[in-house]
Amino acid sequence: MAYTHVLFDADDTLFDFQRACRLAVATTVRQMTGEDIPEAFEIYERSNRRWWDRFEKGEATMDQLSVGRFIDFTADMNLQHIGTPEEWRDVYQANLGSFAVMVEGAEELCFRLKDRCRMFIVTNGIAAVQRDRMSRATIRDCFEELFISQELGCRKPQPEYFEKVLARLGNVDKRDILVVGDSLTSDIAGSIAAGLDVCWFNPHGKDAGELRPTYTVSRLDRIDAIVLG
Repeated sequence: MAYTHVLFDADDTLFDFQRACRLAVATTVRQMTGEDIPEAFEIYERSNRRWWDRFEKGEATMDQLSVGRFIDFTADMNLQHIGTPEEWRDVYQANLGSFAVMVEGAEELCFRLKDRCRMFIVTNGIAAVQRDRMSRATIRDCFEELFISQELGCRKPQPEYFEKVLARLGNVDKRDILVVGDSLTSDIAGSIAAGLDVCWFNPHGKDAGELRPTYTVSRLDRIDAIVLG
């Protein structure tokens, strides 16, 4: 079947978040300390992952996440004497929003589908970062709207998130909607619970466990055939 509405996750589906994050962390550390610290990204990533896990489980808010990861990071790096966690957050988020690094094949996919279906972004990311980055991206005009958890007041995989997105889409049959994402915990589990077809972007050959995505692809250029039926 063909899909008329495609909801794309942003990070690690269309945007290469790991590359952008590495660049943003390196730039932030250099700006805050005046030094290049090679191990900074690995230390930041451990803190960041802990806080995102808490966020997805409902144990932390986005505001707590955005500051908390830098409380941990500066403590682990012995950099508490340089700036406040809020200053680190602000510098990092400005840097991250400036790097619109795309996953291989994402740009081409979006332009191929642009006039064939309606496309939207569904993301748990920080609103200021997502909107800044999208404004710089070549694919910005491919998407009608960004549905950002921070702005909606709920997050993937919460049922409320998908309910709000569906309400904003209007009178659209669920059978005409396809969600595309990489995260089993937020994109896949949330979409299945919401009764939506979902395409799991799985370039690293991970195991889906008990989840059963409607489709699974290892490359973005295989999504055209699914969307267009």
